[in-house]
Amino acid sequence: MGSGDFLPQFAKLKIAIKIFHKKTKLGLGTLWEIKKYLKQEQIELVHTHLFAADTWGRLSALMAKVPVIVSTEHNINLDEGKIKKIVKKILSYLNQKIIAVSSQVKTYQVEVEKISEHKIIVINNGIDLARFPYQTALVKKDSFLVLGILGRLELQKGHEVAIKALKELAKEGFKTQLIIKGSGSLKDYLIKKTEELDLKNVFWEEPEAEVNHFYQHLDCLIIPSLWEGCGLVALEAMASGVLVIASNVGGLSGIIKDKHNGFLFTAGDYVELAEKIKNIIANSFFVEKIKANARSTVEQNFNINKTVKQYQNLYLKLLYEIKN
Repeated sequence: MGSGDFLPQFAKLKIAIKIFHKKTKLGLGTLWEIKKYLKQEQIELVHTHLFAADTWGRLSALMAKVPVIVSTEHNINLDEGKIKKIVKKILSYLNQKIIAVSSQVKTYQVEVEKISEHKIIVINNGIDLARFPYQTALVKKDSFLVLGILGRLELQKGHEVAIKALKELAKEGFKTQLIIKGSGSLKDYLIKKTEELDLKNVFWEEPEAEVNHFYQHLDCLIIPSLWEGCGLVALEAMASGVLVIASNVGGLSGIIKDKHNGFLFTAGDYVELAEKIKNIIANSFFVEKIKANARSTVEQNFNINKTVKQYQNLYLKLLYEIKN
């Protein structure tokens, strides 16, 4: 199991880290190593994230007789097969609580994954507002509208929808640039698609940990996801004063209210997306109000300090319950 992008931050805060490496595909040896560590350290609460860690973490915690097991579900997993859904359903019985990052994720877990509603609590993702200062530059009608997409180059993220929308804009002479930041299995396919559509105004950037400067160069962030659990990039852009146009799916629809703090379009509908962009260019006078509303939405509902407090309260409550 990898160390992830947060290892330097943990080290800076002097937080002890123990990394377990899978030596085989099944990783049965790793399972025993984690179990041994949990018993040795007398761990009272295990919190797991994402399918692999959810599986090995919960099984190890069970074997080590850890009294409290918590997991977080981050996405609406339309691309998961039946086997994964069955595993998640079975392992959910080990949890005291499962945290959904949005009410839409909770609904999906209950209705599709058949997990008990009483197991699930919603705690919204939050962001550190200090990392994303608000910018007030207006969308400019007489120059290039700079659009951006930030995310994995995979089917879920819907990049092709945005590329086709850009072609619609080009047909009508609208001046735009699209910066796509990310990596993934569809990169070659998407580059070929831009070449087939003869788009010269699409630029590619590799992903990086710090994305603040990326938002500062944008007029508008597009999130054309076909499905989405929450949408952290939407929150980051909204906090930064960047207009957000997102597909009306999952957690995105819980964050963005159309024409109030951003714009929504029907998932997969590149013609509607192009129309939304044209309307923004033609009506730039109301942009500042929408951007201000977006920042306010994040401040009130998605501040990382509020999220941390909710997690702390949940941990303390669950630990109290098993000791009393």
